[in-house]
Amino acid sequence: MRILRSTVNGEVVASPSKSYTHRAFVIGAMTGGKFEVFKPLASEDTEATLSALALMGAEIEKTNVSVKIGCPRLSSAKSAIDAKNSGTTLRLISGLAALQEGRSEITGDESLRKRPMKQLLNALRELGADCSGAGEEELPPIKIRGPMEGTSAKIAGNVSSQFISALLIACPMKKTPTKIKINGAMKSKSYIDISLHMLKRFRVEIDRTPNGFEMRGKQRPVGSKFEVPGDFSSASFLLCAAAITGGEVTVKGLNLSSPQGDAAVLEVLRRYGAEIDVGDNHVRCRGTEHNPFEFDVNDTPDLFPILSVLAATAKGESRLFGGEHLRFKESDRISTTVAMLENLGVTAEAMKDGCVIRGKGSIKGGNVDTETDHRIMMSATIAGLISEQGVLVNDESSFKISYPNFLEDVQKLGGIIQLVIR
Repeated sequence: MRILRSTVNGEVVASPSKSYTHRAFVIGAMTGGKFEVFKPLASEDTEATLSALALMGAEIEKTNVSVKIGCPRLSSAKSAIDAKNSGTTLRLISGLAALQEGRSEITGDESLRKRPMKQLLNALRELGADCSGAGEEELPPIKIRGPMEGTSAKIAGNVSSQFISALLIACPMKKTPTKIKINGAMKSKSYIDISLHMLKRFRVEIDRTPNGFEMRGKQRPVGSKFEVPGDFSSASFLLCAAAITGGEVTVKGLNLSSPQGDAAVLEVLRRYGAEIDVGDNHVRCRGTEHNPFEFDVNDTPDLFPILSVLAATAKGESRLFGGEHLRFKESDRISTTVAMLENLGVTAEAMKDGCVIRGKGSIKGGNVDTETDHRIMMSATIAGLISEQGVLVNDESSFKISYPNFLEDVQKLGGIIQLVIR
């Protein structure tokens, strides 16, 4: 796939939030009744969560505008769960599996089978589940048998927020109360806030403590429906595209009232020099100046690749930091992001927790190997819009993991994308 220099202008509707969709499906199945999720994201990742829930006893019905979930009672999985490439599915479903008496097995694709689960499995074991994974780091496939009846567990805060979300969503359903101790500062805290926001919405009470969380047991979520909000993470690609190409893009369906950490992209775009207009249900970005910036990606690691492209088009040195946990995403995102930039003629230097980018105000272009990481693929595509020679990407499909309409939206706004026959 080749992306050519082009300016983007126009209006699109925000893609539904992947984070909220996953959580809505899982919490909906936990209500014990009929639950309807409106405007969910239909992607490979969220389909993996639905398939997992079906194997655990949920009945799934899809309509044009919603997914209906009926689940009187969850159970251990009838056969091995394939989480495909979805880390969120792997982690959240692990928590559900630890509530059940039978044994569940969860695996995934080649990339997912490289993602350590030891920290979460240790916490589940402390709570009474029988767990095992492959090798010292306990990689998938993992096996989990419940039920959890312990009352306390500890987990590191700097590895994966999804580990903590898995415990927060599952533990209130235990018969016993739970204390979770978080060791160290929490990374990707905004995703934990999303979990807490949704649990509160469905009357699950969780108290924050100085070093973690406490919750009573026997709390089943209460509710019958949820509408998924627009996703700032996906919208960031289009807003950054407007900023770097000097265009003007409006993304409808975005609301700052939801605790999405990736809304921080708006502040970064302002630092970069773009004009940002925020309405009740939209965000508009118009490209003007290209200023270098510094940004801490601790709470917003998914923004790292696209912000690196933004920085590459600035005139001067930019720095992205605070992202040690980026090493454990779909790829080692610090390495793959820096490799992408270097292959496009940008001077970039990897750091332990991010990178330094010395932008020249433009991107030369070149070839990008995405390592099938969807956020690298989408970032390279946006880079192609400002490239002098075009960008050739060896990946035409990984975007479907999180943003199925990505290429369609970019082309609708005027982006020039050509399929290359090999």
